[in-house]
Amino acid sequence: MSASPSSSPTDERHEYLFLLNHDPGTPVAVPVEGEGTDLLTGLPVSGEITLPALGAAVVRRARRP
Repeated sequence: MSASPSSSPTDERHEYLFLLNHDPGTPVAVPVEGEGTDLLTGLPVSGEITLPALGAAVVRRARRP
């Protein structure tokens, strides 16, 4: 997988998952636990997000215990 996930808690209710696809030629599907919103597109995310080649996403989701 050529995507780089990184999770960063920022408050008590939400965390943000930063996803980058470093591959210049291939989309990549990235599993995402729980449900959230891609803040770059405004689209809901549940279970998986597909990043285009050299794509990015920032997923806000409820903070897990």
